[in-house]
Amino acid sequence: ALYGARMPDDMSPERLYVGAAPGGNVPTTSSGQITGDLPTDVATMAARRVGVLALLIVIVSVWGFFKGHVLLPLAGVADHDARTGALALVLVASLAVVYVSWRHVLPPRKVLRIGLGYELVLCFVFGLLQNLRGYPAEISQFGLPPTAGVILVAPLLVPVVWRLRVATTVGCALLYPATMLLAHLLGRPFPPTGSVIVLVGAVFVCAALALVAARIVGKMTHEIVSARRAVKEMGSYEMVELLGKGGMGEVWRARHRMLARPAAIKLIRPENLHQSGEERRRIALLRFEREAKATAALTSPHTVQIFDFGLTDDGAFYYVMELLDGKDLMNVRHQSGAFPVERAIHILRQMCESLAEAHHRGLVHRDLKPNNVMVCRVGERHDFVKVLDFGLVQQRDLERESEEGRLTVDGALLGTPAFMPPEMAMGSADVDARADVYALGCLAYWMIVGRAPLMGATAMATILMHVQEAAPRMSESIDVPKELDALVASCMQKDAAQRPHDAAALLELLERVPIETPWTESRAAAWWRGDG
Repeated sequence: ALYGARMPDDMSPERLYVGAAPGGNVPTTSSGQITGDLPTDVATMAARRVGVLALLIVIVSVWGFFKGHVLLPLAGVADHDARTGALALVLVASLAVVYVSWRHVLPPRKVLRIGLGYELVLCFVFGLLQNLRGYPAEISQFGLPPTAGVILVAPLLVPVVWRLRVATTVGCALLYPATMLLAHLLGRPFPPTGSVIVLVGAVFVCAALALVAARIVGKMTHEIVSARRAVKEMGSYEMVELLGKGGMGEVWRARHRMLARPAAIKLIRPENLHQSGEERRRIALLRFEREAKATAALTSPHTVQIFDFGLTDDGAFYYVMELLDGKDLMNVRHQSGAFPVERAIHILRQMCESLAEAHHRGLVHRDLKPNNVMVCRVGERHDFVKVLDFGLVQQRDLERESEEGRLTVDGALLGTPAFMPPEMAMGSADVDARADVYALGCLAYWMIVGRAPLMGATAMATILMHVQEAAPRMSESIDVPKELDALVASCMQKDAAQRPHDAAALLELLERVPIETPWTESRAAAWWRGDG
């Protein structure tokens, strides 16, 4: 997440994630026709259009039955059995589509995919009916069988992923010669060769035109959705500038329309969740909502403040937080290299103050890393720490036994390998405040030495190292106070029982570490001016 500062394009192993959180960025096709790209209300309207089309086909089918079984027998003409069966098939399919479209038994995006199958059914039935009825001269000359109409109209009603649109349109076109052959097997003669070429050729020409239309409609839809998003309003806040994108969504600079108060808005777009499946989408939204509620309940000045949160009309979940003037630890290290011991201790103390309150409330952060800690300018103070992103927070007292409380995805490890405690790496349900203490030890090592204590060639190798290998001592790489060296080593013990039991205990121990040249406000201000 980014709050008030842009992050560099850093692809170092320390930035690796295992089991990327549901809701990673989903690229759009050039046509813009990604089902997940449609806001919920737009997808709902599209699903209703499918239902309206199906209702019209129901009316036509009923008329066909009435004509075939009432009017034609009165005129002494017997209807064809296969024609009656085809009408029965399309009637049943149409009634089913009307039901799922209007009764909301399925999400709108699934209704759109059902609409693809419905297109195939219509093309099969219309092609079969025409081929059973014969080939009047005017149809052969004009060269547009009813199947062509379905192929041309469908892209306007059912916006879907481009590859599905291509597959469905080509399938509809191929069904026409297939129904021609089926009608012949049922006793109808083949039309003249010229008529076959004209009719089949017309269907495939219409299929090509339909795909062109699908591209155009897709781009128009994409532009409309983009224009709607350009309004950039979330509740009482106006979104001003995109600050950055992360695995769970976007962060915008915003201001309150009435108070002109600057703020940051973090939101997760519905399209960033769709391709992961409904269950992953549900879990990601629950995790996002829990992050907002958990963070809002904390009052420490070193925890980012939450002003508001909610769900937009197009299905995006957002929360509004204070806008921070600062840099995350990753940016600071890129700018200045490894941290002086005194500055690292200054930052760690403030982190412990934030986490001490969380631990007292039964909350465990579980994803402490350089990108989730910002050093800021607040009023006249510099290097004021804010802890961010309680997105993987666990409330032990209320959620220890709750399946939804853990909010994990089957087969996925959520967290950051370079700072992941062994109990989380092994998937233990018994994760408490000492997991955050382990991550704080890794962060301390990372800040002072300039690299993560355990780092493998891959994310999984790194995780295994945290489970199996003892972390090195800082004193093996750099001169540090022996008290600090021992304290950081105790934080990174594999056995949680050998670590400080929570952030408050760690804070007390940090305050006992002797420092020859403390990190003062004047030194911090000099660094921010570029003099440090």
